Amino acid sequence: MRIAFDLDDTLIPGERTFEVEALGVLGRFVGAERLRAGVPGAMARLRAAGHELWVYTSSLRSSTSIRITFLAHGVWIDGVVNQHLHDATMRGRPERHSKFPPAFGIDVLFDDSSAVRDHGRAHGFRVVLVHERDDLAAAIDALVTSRSVR
Repeated sequence: MRIAFDLDDTLIPGERTFEVEALGVLGRFVGAERLRAGVPGAMARLRAAGHELWVYTSSLRSSTSIRITFLAHGVWIDGVVNQHLHDATMRGRPERHSKFPPAFGIDVLFDDSSAVRDHGRAHGFRVVLVHERDDLAAAIDALVTSRSVR
């Protein structure tokens, strides 16, 4: 299964705040961002269960900088969809939403936006809505153990 994660306010604090992982010296040196507490370990469990890990963000961060952030936390990302790639892929398509995971073969997206969740309901793609106070690592682990993803 291809599982994607939004960045801002889902994995990386912005307007919303939550506990984050510590960064080592190398991570700080390369300018990596801090991820929500527990997420790197939960992502490792997803990978061990055979899933692909992707990032789907509406930010303009480069694919390289996103990959560096995750590598600084010990997580390999299989694919990155940033705003540039999203726009290029969706140009001329009728699905002009802020995010459209099926265009990238993504099976489930973790995102903090209720608008993205609503688009998912309307257009048949799966979104796990993440709130500021949610234990995201537990939600990821629940996905790993649910029968619907095996």
